[in-house]
Amino acid sequence: MKWTEEAKAYCPKGLAGNPPFVAWMARHLGDGLLVDCGASVGAVCVATLLAAGPGARAVAFEPQMRSADVLVELVKANKVDVKLYRKAVADEIGQALLKYPVDRSISGWATIADTPDFFEAKAKQVQSMSEWVDVTTLDTWWEEAGKPDVQVVKIDTQGAEPNVLKGGAEMFTATAPYLFIEKHAPTLAEHGYLIADLIEAIESFGYEWEPANKNNLRCWKKGLA
Repeated sequence: MKWTEEAKAYCPKGLAGNPPFVAWMARHLGDGLLVDCGASVGAVCVATLLAAGPGARAVAFEPQMRSADVLVELVKANKVDVKLYRKAVADEIGQALLKYPVDRSISGWATIADTPDFFEAKAKQVQSMSEWVDVTTLDTWWEEAGKPDVQVVKIDTQGAEPNVLKGGAEMFTATAPYLFIEKHAPTLAEHGYLIADLIEAIESFGYEWEPANKNNLRCWKKGLA
């Protein structure tokens, strides 16, 4: 994988603990379509496409303007097929105030939660910024895109994961046999959810699951390995 200098500023430790996640998604992606919700600068998305089949492609949702700009350059540097939507994903179409740290190395903490002290949930005091961003739903995108077959979905949206699932109910029922999703109690709580709520939502679409690590789940439709 070719790193741009800007991407290195956002990911100073490279892929860090993500290689096992990338390998799992790439193995199930093959030549299929990956939908990445909360793509940040695209490091995991790009690495997954590089490790998957030659026909693999992705749709990436990233609302944070500066992160999305870096994603565009990282995609170009690695010559992979990624279509970027500069939008957040939730359960309703509209706009939301996105809050994020000034420090680029922790930009992944960005959230649309209505919690003014969300950075304190990380036990750190950091300087933050905010911007209004467009919000869409996975079902809206899926229908407008012609209801394509989706092979893998990755969701890392800082506690809004249940909202993303709710907004993609039609898509998750019809396609998306594999799902990789974050489960992080403090950020879920910012949106008013418990881990149990996330698990209930995942299982409602017929997924089985197992821990990928402390804060992430690997999920697959029943009957699949």
